[in-house]
Amino acid sequence: MEIITLQSISLSSLTSAFNRGFSDYAIKFQFTDEDFQKKIISENIIQEYSVGAFEHGELIAFILHGLEDIDGQKRVFNAGTGVAPEYRGQRIVEKLYNHILPVLKNKGYRDHQLEVLDGNDKAEKIYAKVGFLRSRRVISFNGTVAPYSDTNIEIKEVRSLDWTVVKTFCNVEPTWQNSFNAIQRTIDHYTIVEAYYKNEFAGFAIYDPKTGRLRQFGVKKECRSKGIGKSLFAYVSGKAGQVSFTNYDMSDYNSIAFFTSLGLKSGNELIEMRLHY
Repeated sequence: MEIITLQSISLSSLTSAFNRGFSDYAIKFQFTDEDFQKKIISENIIQEYSVGAFEHGELIAFILHGLEDIDGQKRVFNAGTGVAPEYRGQRIVEKLYNHILPVLKNKGYRDHQLEVLDGNDKAEKIYAKVGFLRSRRVISFNGTVAPYSDTNIEIKEVRSLDWTVVKTFCNVEPTWQNSFNAIQRTIDHYTIVEAYYKNEFAGFAIYDPKTGRLRQFGVKKECRSKGIGKSLFAYVSGKAGQVSFTNYDMSDYNSIAFFTSLGLKSGNELIEMRLHY
């Protein structure tokens, strides 16, 4: 078995290995090359700092890493760990981390994070052995939202946002995939809407018009409990046929109650884990 970084591996090989590694995952999904390229761009996956295990020249296991400089801190996100089913039980993930962690540390990357599906105890134990610790729990929601209108509220589709302003509308730190940096890297794939309350900019949402997946949303703190959030969710649901979003911080109890009040159903829970040295 050979362990090397992935800088010379083709997109199709990465897509194939990813789909193979997640073929029996509890959350069902399979990527096309086009979708996987979008993931690479959005999550800033750098193949030079990602790593794979090869058997007879075939990629049979991998760790994909997204890199970001956030507030002067060089951070790493595990954007996917996978092992082909027939090669599991050989401690390959540990071997991959033993290979790549010194490389990342040498480049100044000392803050790592990842997400593991709640209940996947085997995977969590592997990450814990490497040194990762639980940091928070996140959850997904999906469903349809009933139409809602208020003469005081106007929803407008726009082409851009003042990112500095809308960040102040959000309650929690987003996970890596839903960060403003990730969204901006693939912004052409999304629809942006702003909400105005009595002509005051009071809320926003960014969503995929094909699926109804919300990437980010928020309401100005001084304008809450006025139906603005409900208007935004109803608008997205009406346009896309449904609303869904993933990996929302479960400690934000007020927002969780709000999502439930709209009739959205909770889904998968994940555990965010971090390693810092």
